[in-house]
Amino acid sequence: MFITARFWLPYLISDYYFYILRTTYPSKMFNLNQSELEGKHIVVVDDDIPSAKYYETILRNQGAEITILKTGREFNDFISQAGGRSDIVILDFLIPFMNGVDCTRLFRREDKTTPVLMITAYCSDQIRRDAFIAGVDDFLLKPVMPEKLMLSIARQITRQKQVSV
Repeated sequence: MFITARFWLPYLISDYYFYILRTTYPSKMFNLNQSELEGKHIVVVDDDIPSAKYYETILRNQGAEITILKTGREFNDFISQAGGRSDIVILDFLIPFMNGVDCTRLFRREDKTTPVLMITAYCSDQIRRDAFIAGVDDFLLKPVMPEKLMLSIARQITRQKQVSV
């Protein structure tokens, strides 16, 4: 009984948390107009299902289209087959087959302008430095609150608008 509760409890809590997230954070709460994310295609590369579901919930509430990939190999295939068309890429550092820094390097060969956000629980000066050298635009530490994620995305969209003008 105790072992079963240990495995099921996080899933029950995470489902409840996503319900709270959907009802507590309306789209007008962030520094970003919903129309700014409406129709944007955001690629999330994270092997942790609750984290990917968390980002998906936040971003879909803002009107974005989400593609979730679980491994570096899937992201590499996405870049080569689909042309890597996306408006924003959110990467975890530690993903199977290829880490987030290597994924960023591959992505930057094809696309130099799309914002890349790295969200990870692993922080060292070396990882952070390697990420920025590879071409990451912002580096966030988990756990990421919705306000911080949306603020980072708003900064990247504003930066993109300034560059395109």
